[in-house]
Amino acid sequence: MKLAKYLLIMAIAFAEMHCSSGNIKLESKEKSDSNTSTSVEKSNANLTKYVFAVIYHKRGRYVSSENKSGFEGPIENYLYYSDIVEATEVNETAKYKILDKLEDELRNQFGYSVHSITKRECLVFDTYIEASEYRRKIRN
Repeated sequence: MKLAKYLLIMAIAFAEMHCSSGNIKLESKEKSDSNTSTSVEKSNANLTKYVFAVIYHKRGRYVSSENKSGFEGPIENYLYYSDIVEATEVNETAKYKILDKLEDELRNQFGYSVHSITKRECLVFDTYIEASEYRRKIRN
């Protein structure tokens, strides 16, 4: 975007050198610059997304001894979720990276008590409010 703005400024400067009405051109350049910055702000606002990841998993009590190793007692369902993160580019690769990092955190925190991962979701929202409301909904 900086290159486009630079080229626009150079083109206007070049036109001003070859035109007798330099003041008029300068005014239109200033208006153009303010319009460009406004459209850049709007396009950046449209590109900003809010990402939230959730891992549905089962945990239980894992025991290991000479005779036996495995889960004892009930195995229960749990949610493990990330913070809401602001991002400008969210593609499938980025989603998988977020999910893999979150799963690593889960396994590091709970170790062998993690029985299985049943579902992984990476959700993308247009506003922080939407992401926050969804997170509140799944927590309850």
